[in-house]
Amino acid sequence: MRIVVLGATPQGSGVALVRDALASPVARVTRLCPRCGSSRHGPVIATGVTPRHWVSVSHSPQATVVVLDTAGPVGVDIEPLDRADAAVLGQWTATEAALKATGRGLADDPDSVRLLEGDWAGDCLLEVPGPATPYRVRVTRVDVAGHAARVAQLIPALGAGRHTPRSG
Repeated sequence: MRIVVLGATPQGSGVALVRDALASPVARVTRLCPRCGSSRHGPVIATGVTPRHWVSVSHSPQATVVVLDTAGPVGVDIEPLDRADAAVLGQWTATEAALKATGRGLADDPDSVRLLEGDWAGDCLLEVPGPATPYRVRVTRVDVAGHAARVAQLIPALGAGRHTPRSG
């Protein structure tokens, strides 16, 4: 996995940032919203590069994080620490990054995500409204001064099967 942390960049510059990070003249980088089909928002998609790269981009007013991974789907979120306390933002950024990694993004309310197993600082099992199977993700903290930032990697090999939530 490659994580690129940059200073402030314009909102919506994710396509150009991913193209630069891939450094491949044959890469085609676009955006596509899975709900409405718009190319003005939605996940950034890289094609035409081998091996396949899954990508995610998140902006704050002061920093941008670009994540590229050849192992599988990823998500990233970054938020300035001045918005809330670090613990709350740590969980928020982990949740949003996980939703991006699942491909569902903020179509689901982050407050509806249930942590079934693990914690927000490593491997965890999440229940998101809708799918029959919970998602297993690996959450990693990204050091960005003055920010809470997390990357989530979908772990597909472990994601199959039903899970009974723990009691308590």
